Amino acid sequence: TDAPVMSSTDAPVMSSTDAPVVPPGVTTTPTVSSAPSHSSPSPSPDGTCQCTDGPAREQEIHDILSQVSESSKINNINTNQGKAFDWIVNLDPLQLCPSCTRGCQLVQRYVMALFYFSTEGDQWSNCSAEGTGAVDCVDIPGMPCAGLEPSRWLSGDNECLWCGNLCGSDACMIKIEFEKQNQGGTIPSEIGELKGLINISLEQGTISGEIPSTIGELTNLEKLDLDFQNLSGELPDGLWELTELRTLDLNNNTLIGTLSPDIGNLSNLFFLQLHSNRFQGPIPDVWSNTLNLRNAQFEINNFVGVMPPSICGLRDENLALPTSRDALAADCAGSSPKVICNEPECCNFCV
Repeated sequence: TDAPVMSSTDAPVMSSTDAPVVPPGVTTTPTVSSAPSHSSPSPSPDGTCQCTDGPAREQEIHDILSQVSESSKINNINTNQGKAFDWIVNLDPLQLCPSCTRGCQLVQRYVMALFYFSTEGDQWSNCSAEGTGAVDCVDIPGMPCAGLEPSRWLSGDNECLWCGNLCGSDACMIKIEFEKQNQGGTIPSEIGELKGLINISLEQGTISGEIPSTIGELTNLEKLDLDFQNLSGELPDGLWELTELRTLDLNNNTLIGTLSPDIGNLSNLFFLQLHSNRFQGPIPDVWSNTLNLRNAQFEINNFVGVMPPSICGLRDENLALPTSRDALAADCAGSSPKVICNEPECCNFCV
């Protein structure tokens, strides 16, 4: 039978990430956040903020950002890090003053510029930088810019207002939701610097490479949606330390390796889509603590063995509800299935 067609948008997302609310202090001028971050030069002794310019300002910014990216990459204009650094120093209309910038802003703005260059932002189909591939910058239903005047990336507006982004009350990033906009390239490891992120949703593009191991540093993350990309490699171990994670949506990539037993640490997991990859080995029997799990799809992989009793046992509470949104699916069809899973007693979709 056909596998269920699921959408990660069916999964609940915490209300704090939904509303297109501009946090206090976020305007089209530089914002100072009270949140601690990487060290920056101190104000002058009289308490006023004196901004340097020219080579001194560039060196101050370099000293801060070299704590985020390797200096060799920052110094090379042919790298995405070098492009982002050059933009911050020379092209950014905000011209942030490192001596006067506190909290997350300088590092965050650099990381978001790096994200733009790393995912081939000039080729995006919407809200790319002025004068690049995207002619339009329009509202996208369901994304944070919907209902607000959308702002182009790399504009002089605060990065919290760039279409697809959302910040909390401290003006630090909590959501990057930029889907179906022709993203490519790779996800930069520096995304792990955005410690407040709750939601990363980048589905349906051509992003390649591995999922950065620094994703495991985003301990507030509730939703990771990277399906329908060209991601490869194994899942990073740090992923299983994200105990707030509710949605893990990675289907339709070329991910490999075995599924770690540590996935059982994700006690808040609600929505799991791993189908249409190249995973192998047994599905671990570690699901007794994932009591909120409503959807788990393992099909179109190379998983083998028996569907674990601990996940079959969730059917009575969650996975057996008579709706296509609630599914336990595997390669369990035919006379010689890869995965042994009784249908409909355990799996309710076999392919």
